[in-house]
Amino acid sequence: MTRRSLSSVIVPMVITIGTMLLRNKMQTISKSKLKAHMLRIFREIEASGEELIVTDRDRPVLRIQPISSKMSIEEAFDEFKGQMIFYEDPDAPTIDEWADV
Repeated sequence: MTRRSLSSVIVPMVITIGTMLLRNKMQTISKSKLKAHMLRIFREIEASGEELIVTDRDRPVLRIQPISSKMSIEEAFDEFKGQMIFYEDPDAPTIDEWADV
């Protein structure tokens, strides 16, 4: 069995809107080609991090995407560390503000 490249199995999705032609980076593959090359395609999706749309008779039916790992609070706000100025205690209760409500 000869190994074909993934690009020979997956084709770029092209969307036509009126006279505009948009090339989407999202890739598509038919169910039958996915079935034949599933493990290789899953490994490629894991490595690239890109989504894959599965089609049935040229109609999109499934989206395969890798699960992204969640960032911790420290990772998400690390670039702002030491740059924030608090004029009041951010953990102080706000009961006084709600007395008028």
